[in-house]
Amino acid sequence: MEADGETVISWHSKALWDLRKNDVADDETALRLSKILRDNRHTLMSVLQRIAGAGYFTFLATFLELEYAEQKVEFINLHIENHFTQFDCISYVSRKTKYVEEQKARRCQVAFESLQNYFRKATRNAYVVTTSQIEGGIVNILRYLEHSSLEIQELDKLISEILSSSSVVLGEKNFRTIVDHIPVEHHVNFVEAKNEITIVMQLAAVELSNQWNSDRYVRGELNLDS
Repeated sequence: MEADGETVISWHSKALWDLRKNDVADDETALRLSKILRDNRHTLMSVLQRIAGAGYFTFLATFLELEYAEQKVEFINLHIENHFTQFDCISYVSRKTKYVEEQKARRCQVAFESLQNYFRKATRNAYVVTTSQIEGGIVNILRYLEHSSLEIQELDKLISEILSSSSVVLGEKNFRTIVDHIPVEHHVNFVEAKNEITIVMQLAAVELSNQWNSDRYVRGELNLDS
């Protein structure tokens, strides 16, 4: 699929994927890559938690691509052919309804709660890659985000207040009042911060790739939910 031009891996895992995808030759090496990609995800989530801990919630919300809720998607001539799902094209119709607002609010609520709870799972066998270079990259990310506009800083405070509520229902209701203020076009410092995250994940990819033959990945049990 990738050879045909399809994007098969998320931006934050692409560096590791590119380093090791050609080493997958059988079930064991496929399993090994799955384990390494899992720890790549743990490392990313650790970075995102650092950003959340510093209170830069608006920046994190831009990763949710809330604008997609404004489109109704329809697959034209959807059918099964030779055991594969086929369609002629995808139709996108703009929509502005109360449901769109609710969907955006729900996505924000679930995403931020999931981030808060990610490392609280007692059985999570998380390995987070860290080096002095990676730590320096995280410092750079936070430094870029310090330079947000007063409007973004105020939005950060509002999101923080919403997340401090113990009521899920109230949280969703409050998110509805602010979701349309989350920027679709990213500010310069947001772009710089995301570029720095990409660099951090490239550094993590090298560290993880270098452990390709370690016991953690060759012999360890796989639990993709851990």
